[in-house]
Amino acid sequence: MAVSARLLSKIPSLNPAFTFRSEDAAILAAMIALIASNIGSQTLIGLGLGKDIWSIPPENITQILLVFFVEELLYAFVVAVTKLSMILFYLHIFNEAWFRVSCYVMLALTTVYGIGQMLAITLVCTPISYNWTQWDGKHFGECGEVTLMTFFNGVVNLVLDFIIFVMPVTQFIKVSWTLKKKIGVSLIFLAGLLVTISSSVRLATVATFGNTQNPTYDFKELSIWSLVEMHLSVICTCMPGMTAFVRRIKPYMHHFDPKPPQQQPATRSQPDRSTVQRVRDALTRLMVSTVPRNHQMAWRSSGATKSNITKTQPSIIDPNAAEFQDYSAYAQYAETREAGTRLQILNSKPFPRDSIEIHRQK
Repeated sequence: MAVSARLLSKIPSLNPAFTFRSEDAAILAAMIALIASNIGSQTLIGLGLGKDIWSIPPENITQILLVFFVEELLYAFVVAVTKLSMILFYLHIFNEAWFRVSCYVMLALTTVYGIGQMLAITLVCTPISYNWTQWDGKHFGECGEVTLMTFFNGVVNLVLDFIIFVMPVTQFIKVSWTLKKKIGVSLIFLAGLLVTISSSVRLATVATFGNTQNPTYDFKELSIWSLVEMHLSVICTCMPGMTAFVRRIKPYMHHFDPKPPQQQPATRSQPDRSTVQRVRDALTRLMVSTVPRNHQMAWRSSGATKSNITKTQPSIIDPNAAEFQDYSAYAQYAETREAGTRLQILNSKPFPRDSIEIHRQK
């Protein structure tokens, strides 16, 4: 889901500014390897990983160690490529010279680490097949310090994870954002420290990796934490893209709101004051411009204030005059939606017929 959200955020209709770039290709390759690793894990469970070696058929033991060997190669590939994807992402969003130099240095170190780890896993035993056939004592070969090799790879992986996920924080503290936004964006990247934690736990399980006499049982915990670290690596690397995807689809989410629309009441005890006031103000301006000076309405000669609603000239019409009250009632009639209330207003007030006929025609 994390990779899907990241790739969907690249759709031009959702985000024209984003394009499919090198870091996306890297995370897609890591995802393919992770799927293969998940399939391998299920295969290991079916063959008997987690059980004592003496309770498993001999042919299954060889298959378990072979699949586990492939799983270790996939682990090395995924954790290295996810790091490369994150560093490439940094190069696209940060422009400061010293930071970009740091990114290129980390890019080189991570590439060397990934290739070196895969070569070490492959060549630690000679012949290579001795990795999964040495258990029966019938095959000849030799292995180096497997535990030391695995422990060294784990420590380097731990250090690289910590540096890569802390690097962007040095940039966010300099930008002119609010403290809340700085913390929020930094937490998105610092979530990668979960990978560091899982890598630390995995490192603690390496002690018995090369000296075990019961590999089908002892490799279970190492296999679990390797899988956890791979999944967290992919998810945390995709988090910036996931947030971009959420921001893009958020405006469309109201179309899928399961809540039914609220029903408007049949009648309203009090009409919308702003609507009524706008109608009254418009009628007042019309009356000021059209009613002759000798009209029976009372005129104000002074002391009027400017309207707060329309910002027009002060009204010179007495609000207690009969004509003004008629037009005020008409404003209520025009704003009211309920037919019975309208009929009651029409019957109680002597409206100007031309205004009523115009409204009825509408």
